[in-house]
Amino acid sequence: MRAVAAFTFKEALRRRLVLAAGVLTSAFLALFGFVAHAAVAHAARDPLIGAAGGVAWAMVGVFLARSFSGLLAILVSVGAISGEIESGSLQSVFVRPTRRSSVLFGKFLGYGVMLVCYTAALQGAVLVVAWAATGVSVGRPWEVLGLLCLEPLVLLSLTLFGSTFLPTLANGAAAVLLYGVCVIGGFIEQIGALAGPRALEQVGIVISLVLPADAMYRKAFSVVADQVANPVLRQLLGPMGNVVAPSWAMVVYGVCYIVALTTLAAWVVSRRDV
Repeated sequence: MRAVAAFTFKEALRRRLVLAAGVLTSAFLALFGFVAHAAVAHAARDPLIGAAGGVAWAMVGVFLARSFSGLLAILVSVGAISGEIESGSLQSVFVRPTRRSSVLFGKFLGYGVMLVCYTAALQGAVLVVAWAATGVSVGRPWEVLGLLCLEPLVLLSLTLFGSTFLPTLANGAAAVLLYGVCVIGGFIEQIGALAGPRALEQVGIVISLVLPADAMYRKAFSVVADQVANPVLRQLLGPMGNVVAPSWAMVVYGVCYIVALTTLAAWVVSRRDV
């Protein structure tokens, strides 16, 4: 399993997709820093408003950056099993005395380490750029980054599971659509909590249970929002913010979701005819 994980990690880094993501990430950080600095320069000088505005801009950057890590998690792993079965390269691995489940767990570990490193570096850079542009730092950054790193891992487990029984193209389309529905579900939940009706909030919660990726971002936002003594902050970003925050039980559910879906994927691939 460790050999597969190491090979998967190196193979992911060699892909041009990761290089392209790095170039686009750098451009995004530069643009975000410029816009945040320009906006804060024209903001009100009140210290309380300035602190809330600075944190709000930091979370705008975090919200936008999550799409990079989320989509990268889907794209690098969309053909992890199905693509190699279609090309025939996985057959040479399965004929050896190696458990198929070990191959899948190794791929999850390899991709997972790469995605955690990328997400931590990206979101950490967003917080640093926001601090440099606004002068406002976010407390408990390790807790925030840890929660943000769970989102791509949720998507990775989903995409790996899909790759065990879906063709590569269908798996990618399904994962992207589900990710979009997940983000929209977060919007619906916040809108329902802010303006009603209650049914909208319940719909958002159900979608979060189906795919808890967005809930990890919402929990990270709540950790940041709790540090600012301004009750307006939760409504400051509208659906991107946190009118109602997920509980830590949802974070535990997200971790269990990752473990369960990856284990189910290993079970499916161990019984698939290749």
